Amino acid sequence: MKRFLWILLAIMLLAGCSKKQPSTEQSNPTIDTIQPTEPGLYVPGSAVEKQTSGAVRSYSLKAGEWFGLSTVGENVLVIGNGELLLLTGEQGWTTEAEVNGLSESTEMDTYTTGVGYYDATTRTVTVLDAKLQLVTQKVLPEDVEGAPVISMIRNEAYYFNGTEIRAMELTAGATRSRLLRQQKSMESLLPDDYFDGNVLSCQVKDAAGEVRTEYFSSETGQTYSQDQGIDKMQTFKDQYFIERMDIHAQQLIFGARNGEKQSFLLQPTEDIQLVPVLEMSGVVTGQETEQGLELSFYDLKTGKCTAQVVLPDAKSVKAIQSKGAYIWILAQEGDKQTLLRWDITKSAVTDENVYIGPFYTPENPDEKGLKECVKLANTFETTYRIRVHIGTNAMKTTGDYKVVAEHQPQNIRATLESVKPVLEKLKPVFASYAGKGKAINLCFVRSIESGEEWVRFQYNKTWWFLISAKADLTDALISGMTLPIESHVIGNSRDYEFDRWNPLNPAEFVYANVADVEPNPKYLQGNTRAFVDAEAMTSISEDRRSIIYNAMLADNAEMFRAPTMQAKLHRICIGIREAYDLQKSENTYLWEQYLETSLAYVKK
Repeated sequence: MKRFLWILLAIMLLAGCSKKQPSTEQSNPTIDTIQPTEPGLYVPGSAVEKQTSGAVRSYSLKAGEWFGLSTVGENVLVIGNGELLLLTGEQGWTTEAEVNGLSESTEMDTYTTGVGYYDATTRTVTVLDAKLQLVTQKVLPEDVEGAPVISMIRNEAYYFNGTEIRAMELTAGATRSRLLRQQKSMESLLPDDYFDGNVLSCQVKDAAGEVRTEYFSSETGQTYSQDQGIDKMQTFKDQYFIERMDIHAQQLIFGARNGEKQSFLLQPTEDIQLVPVLEMSGVVTGQETEQGLELSFYDLKTGKCTAQVVLPDAKSVKAIQSKGAYIWILAQEGDKQTLLRWDITKSAVTDENVYIGPFYTPENPDEKGLKECVKLANTFETTYRIRVHIGTNAMKTTGDYKVVAEHQPQNIRATLESVKPVLEKLKPVFASYAGKGKAINLCFVRSIESGEEWVRFQYNKTWWFLISAKADLTDALISGMTLPIESHVIGNSRDYEFDRWNPLNPAEFVYANVADVEPNPKYLQGNTRAFVDAEAMTSISEDRRSIIYNAMLADNAEMFRAPTMQAKLHRICIGIREAYDLQKSENTYLWEQYLETSLAYVKK
């Protein structure tokens, strides 16, 4: 399978394509454009300008729903529901256009030549020039799935008609389209183009049901490569910034064509917004603090935070756009919106911390980070009485299974953190094995070659679990432990003999002892229920293991209300207490949560 980095290597080798400039031919105007006649939007001496010592200027916005920022040439474009506002000059002189069909979900693109957007209700692509005057409007020649991708730099709109991806010229006289590539099935045509419009992307589902992103030429339709992890890619000239999810680890990767790939280490969270501003080779973060909204600028060349400012009245950022030496911010202040211009040179800070680092791969793992994870994993034996193996240690005992080691410390830390609750609940069981010097072993790996999410086997009379990064850890451990628990109870419980189990079943019932069985419905429902499911009717062992498994899951109380199900669960729970020496425990354990009569020990 092609690795993610090959995407960038392929893209970086693309030959440059000549830019097609929109013509100036105009159709009958349908856009209400208002030329600037009033003073600019800049508010001299505003509160925020005083609070930031002149680093931030405020530009007033009329009431409305403004949600986006972009640029048209040297000018800043403010985007709202049904409105466009173009700011020119230091004072913010404006050109305004009222645009029908424009909303936050509208597909739009801008370039030095103007603005293009798509109205899904009329299937129309509209092109405005750099002064927001109408250039042309074209209806897509056929029905489309989803929205088209508009590329002003290439003067084309790309759309999917169900079987083909086609390209339509935006400003030629007649409506013409060309076949870009055949596409039998597709999840969606992604709404951005990259590297000066030379690359497009779409999502498709493979035979295994996995959704992947394919990157292809906007000139020829040729596929360059594919990836399953990229959430978002932004480009500016030869620079790129990628947000990529690798199992649990969010990777922020940036670089330039033919340059070294690096990682931005500061992660976005629910509290921290993160926006690349590649024109300035930087990243802006926004975080709400007690003093107000704190904005920080990180230089991707040095990896350091070089500017910081606090906006006392701002509550959140709706959009950020860089242009020239400034960063423009569409901010929410109480119940109103305002436009701010931040001059980062006037709010410089000194921070010696470096927030960028190498981009790690399976061939070049983060050795330091992995060593820290090993230290964390080693604490599990003391805390939960279970042995945890990660990284190369997880490769040492894998039975007959071939596995790939996990190389991402973020994935390992997330895995270890997420598995703690179920380990805590199973600790009494694990302790019994640990006390005999044969602690249960968990090996966390990236993947298992067979495709299974987890497997269980015995080695030297010790239980081993291989669990992949994609597994549901709670289900894997609970399901995996049913066989060790049942085996241990059979050998160590006085009250668990086979001949004391059959009398719990309906008098006429006999286990099928075959894989397929035609179940009697009355045994699977209501007050006559006696089994978890049809598979539980195949053998005594399957019956008991299905009860142990389902008794430890949430929201299964109804399953155990019938008298027979209560009797079976009671017999199993008594057996577990005897086998694991828990008779005098005052606790109620996970597998006992649906018992109507508590087994917790009460001191006399």
